[in-house]
Amino acid sequence: MAYNLDLRPSAISRVSAYIESLWLRPRSFASVGIFWSLLLAMAAARCCVAMYGMRYYSHDGFMVLDGAWRMLNGQRPHVDFNSMIGPAAYLPTVVGLLLASNTAAGFGYGQALVALVLGIWAYLLGAKLYEVPRVIYALCIAAIAVSPALLGQSPFALTPAATYNRYGYALLGVLLLECLSTEVGSELVGGLSSGALIAILAFTKMTGFLVGVALLVALIPQRTQTFRRWFGLAAGAVSVALCFLCYLRFDPLAVIRDLAITAGAKRVRFTDLYLLNSVALDAGIALLLTFGASSFLIDSGKPRAAMRELLAGVSVTVASLLLIFGNFQPSELPLLGLYLLTVGQRLLANRRRTSTEGSGMLSLMISGGAVFAGINIFSAIVSLSAAQWLRMHSVRAAPHFQAEALRQFVPLKDDMGYTNFVNDGFSLLKLYRKPGERVMSLDFTNPFSYGLGIPPAPGGSTNLQYDGSFNAKHKVSPEKLFGAADLVMLPKIFSDETLQFAVPTIYGPFLDSHFQLVAESSDWKLYRRLRINADQS
Repeated sequence: MAYNLDLRPSAISRVSAYIESLWLRPRSFASVGIFWSLLLAMAAARCCVAMYGMRYYSHDGFMVLDGAWRMLNGQRPHVDFNSMIGPAAYLPTVVGLLLASNTAAGFGYGQALVALVLGIWAYLLGAKLYEVPRVIYALCIAAIAVSPALLGQSPFALTPAATYNRYGYALLGVLLLECLSTEVGSELVGGLSSGALIAILAFTKMTGFLVGVALLVALIPQRTQTFRRWFGLAAGAVSVALCFLCYLRFDPLAVIRDLAITAGAKRVRFTDLYLLNSVALDAGIALLLTFGASSFLIDSGKPRAAMRELLAGVSVTVASLLLIFGNFQPSELPLLGLYLLTVGQRLLANRRRTSTEGSGMLSLMISGGAVFAGINIFSAIVSLSAAQWLRMHSVRAAPHFQAEALRQFVPLKDDMGYTNFVNDGFSLLKLYRKPGERVMSLDFTNPFSYGLGIPPAPGGSTNLQYDGSFNAKHKVSPEKLFGAADLVMLPKIFSDETLQFAVPTIYGPFLDSHFQLVAESSDWKLYRRLRINADQS
């Protein structure tokens, strides 16, 4: 009897072997070239597109521009003006404005700078990773930070809104890389890195800081804990925090006051999470892959490693879901892709057998992580390409702001009406503002001080949104909100609908008793401080 024994490897085995060999490929000139080429290309593209072609929430851009302009004029967040976000969130734009001669191009420069710094940071910190996941991880960090699209929406949803949320995700991604490391020998450097990141998160946005601390604690079992690491953590956190506190002149009460107002006023609106099914799908796939990785480790005789992997996957998923509720973000969980990208490293380090089933599971984990992380890179490239196309083909026909500083800021689509709205205010101020007078706005943001290049008035806020930054119970006092402003711009129809009745009700009495209506246009009313009150102040 003859037997036909086919000893050729199966298709699954061949594919698995190829994926594994790709993952284990050593560092080469090509991999280094790909990393630097894509990183610099994304940063350069972000600089070129500036704030052209913004299609959603254009008014949100002035939140960061106004805060950065205030900092350039010697004011400090929380201490001299109310702010929902910390000085680290404005700092990239501050540097960008200096590089761009105070034009709106500095907004893009700042975002590109963050992508460069954090991309390189992740690449250096991930030296113990295999080269391919190391390159993908670092580029993914940069892509998260540099994309001009709104988190949780289409890559074509170009916006200047919530760049600080992108910075937070990128910072957390670098933190996650160190927390999941299983290597020894660089604990001090890793600790310094994570400590510095925690401090930067604290002075960027509080939700990112709280999630960062939670991840730091939850992921303790994932790596060897040494005195050197924890010394580095403490040294990094204290050093960076002291720098920011020194800048704020050691006034933590001002920071706590602003955070308390924001926390008390913030309302989570579940109607905003209209892509919740997408969130559930992403989280479900990530958990499924996590369970698969744990099963692989159990089959490999590594039950403790399996439990650690399960804990890590659940922790990162829960942290990602919490960030959704802390940000104005309907979907998208960037941290999951970063976590899954590191799973293959640990599976390869702990595997014991190379059966067809085991190889297939391993290749599935590796491919899943690469796809999840690669989506962020692809999305950023699409967004930057779309912004460049709009800059070249659409912005010429759109209305432009009547301010030299804003020539690189051109909203499109429905936001073109916002350009006309602000221009109407510029025209009113140019007619009635006297030399030396400082202006505030009771709209969602204040485009006037930065746009006209005039010194900002101490006091005020970079953002007004009912049930977002204030409400009837938790609010900035009228005295601090109006601060030392000589002029007040009151919109007839607010750019944020939550303010239409809230501002006149809460701050209208103070406005009427301390300021006098001097002029109005089709969209704005202009008030000047009464002389008697100005003398008393």
